[in-house]
Amino acid sequence: MKMDTEKKDAFLKALPDIFGRHEKYPDDMIGATIISIGTIPDGNIDGGGLIIDYRPSGSNATKRVVFAFCETGMWVESRIDAP
Repeated sequence: MKMDTEKKDAFLKALPDIFGRHEKYPDDMIGATIISIGTIPDGNIDGGGLIIDYRPSGSNATKRVVFAFCETGMWVESRIDAP
């Protein structure tokens, strides 16, 4: 199945799971500048974790969001100011 990446509505705007919950990602990520994307070497976050450092639009502060995921879904593990 080919994903249509050109359509704005081609993706969910929340993080789904098999229980029907749809956790919202941080609103200030929309329009933000992505500073860094990666993971951590010790792997103590479910699914290995996805870490995104970003700078919200109009801000000089860098923030970090950590996404965890497994076969049941995806969720925000933590939100902090980036180091």
